Amino acid sequence: GRGNEGCEVAVVGDSIVRNLKKVMRSEVDVHHCLPGKGVAEVAKRVDEMLDEGREGGAVVVCAGGNDVHRKRSKELVDRLKSMIDRVKGQAMPVVCGILPRLGQDDEWSSRAIGVNYEVERYCNYVGAKFVNLWDAFIHDSTLYSRDGVHLSHRGIRVMAVEVDRASGFCQV
Repeated sequence: GRGNEGCEVAVVGDSIVRNLKKVMRSEVDVHHCLPGKGVAEVAKRVDEMLDEGREGGAVVVCAGGNDVHRKRSKELVDRLKSMIDRVKGQAMPVVCGILPRLGQDDEWSSRAIGVNYEVERYCNYVGAKFVNLWDAFIHDSTLYSRDGVHLSHRGIRVMAVEVDRASGFCQV
């Protein structure tokens, strides 16, 4: 087996997670890809999954990039923190930081970096895992598809390695 009993991984996120399950080494038993959705919709799906009784393992959450211009940064951080708290009661939260978007303006990037900083600090404080891929992605256009937002096959593999490492307490 690829994972230990009770160490399954659930992945919930926006379109960034589309092909993540295919390349992860961890045992991904739940995979929800919600293209174009923001943190509120992702949190709702996470709540539904937890309400169905998920216990143990890891819950990987990748969301926020679609909200950077739509929501105030504080609201975005607060929503991510409450989702982390909700997951923490039943499983290990693994939060993927917002990835850079090629061609985005400095304001977008600055806000995304600020949100990542606050969420990473919170994860460290509460014992959740944070996957910060900003530096790995910022100067490497080969990690993106043509639109500069979605990931190439290479980009999704880079992300999968780090997400597997963060949920590595489940590895045999």
